[in-house]
Amino acid sequence: MNPHTPPPAPVSEDTAAARGDPLYARGIVLIMAAGGFWSLGGLLFRLVEEATVWQVLLVRSVTLSLTLFCVMAARHRGAVFGEFRKAGWPAAVGFAVFAV
Repeated sequence: MNPHTPPPAPVSEDTAAARGDPLYARGIVLIMAAGGFWSLGGLLFRLVEEATVWQVLLVRSVTLSLTLFCVMAARHRGAVFGEFRKAGWPAAVGFAVFAV
């Protein structure tokens, strides 16, 4: 490396935003959507009058599991179970811990 060459300027979020990076813009939209969906969760919980806390937790857990499964299927083109096998025993232990 030439000792007279100045180091490259660091890339910051401002630079990425100024360039019009599509991944940066998509990230902003996804973060805003996540905040909106979390806010809707509280409103929907208020509308449920007959369900117990455990029933609400069950529905939320099943919905989250199905959503994550669909996202993984889309990202890995349907090879979700192959991805589970590639993750191995550490992932199975982590899954068991979070399931309890």
